[in-house]
Amino acid sequence: MGSLISTQEEEMRRDKEHFKRVLATPPDLKVNRSLQMFTGLSCSDSLKVHLARRREEVGSSAPDFIKTVVDKVAGLSFCPEVAGLAGLGSLALAVLVDNISNTPTDQSIKDALQKVLAEQKASDVWDLVDETLRRCVVNVQNRTQLASDVQRLEEKLSLALTRLRNSMLRDGQISNQALKVWVNGAAFHVQMLIHQVRLGGARTCEHVDRLICVYKSDLEELFRKLKEMIRSKCNVNTISVDADSSVDYFVDEQSREYCMGRYTLYHEYLQMYYEHQYSWQEGEIQHYFSGVQRDLQQLVAQKGHLSLM
Repeated sequence: MGSLISTQEEEMRRDKEHFKRVLATPPDLKVNRSLQMFTGLSCSDSLKVHLARRREEVGSSAPDFIKTVVDKVAGLSFCPEVAGLAGLGSLALAVLVDNISNTPTDQSIKDALQKVLAEQKASDVWDLVDETLRRCVVNVQNRTQLASDVQRLEEKLSLALTRLRNSMLRDGQISNQALKVWVNGAAFHVQMLIHQVRLGGARTCEHVDRLICVYKSDLEELFRKLKEMIRSKCNVNTISVDADSSVDYFVDEQSREYCMGRYTLYHEYLQMYYEHQYSWQEGEIQHYFSGVQRDLQQLVAQKGHLSLM
């Protein structure tokens, strides 16, 4: 009897390991890497490396490339310490550098951002992000105007994110793409408020801290809703092999089928599936927002620097 149980347990273990190995690549719902890099505490270093890489890629056209960058940012040839160059300013200049160097689409920061923020039902989120990045370049040396621009646009983005969240929670329109847009839009919105404080458009960052808490709570709700959607769409497909036997297949929300073992129950497969595809991503996103919250004072005090000579 003990030997039989041991054999069944070993088969279950192998089945579970095989299931995890053959699962499709999870949809990426996390905060975009470029958004993290160019708005973090090392944003100036990231921008410096990015500029050097693009300058090397254009080869003999480097002098013209640098001149065009300088012209685009109102004659900025050397800027030792400017608040507008930190955070979103760094991200905006990285996008500008890509545009000027004609970076291929698959390597472009703007295209990468557009992919994670482009959703037909939430197109205003990307439009507002795009316009914010434009304003950050145009008024990089005009703190007052840039702070005003950021305030105007962040209010609109806040409303767009609220509508998107409500459509997922209240109207049942949750999807991987919609959730990805919300996650990245919320991360960008937080950086807008940080930039506003950095530029002198707000006296303290207490409201930023409160917003991050709200977004972390929203994130829990949204992933609970996502889990409900996944549960409702996954099922078991039983196929008869002959009169006396059949094979069960776990069917995911995309209608992909995975062969189930004899001793592992459906709810165990469902749990493994959700954890492998989605649960860990929620943890990483929460970790990102907690990190921003922890570093808030340093981020607000940050000033960017960039040498184009």
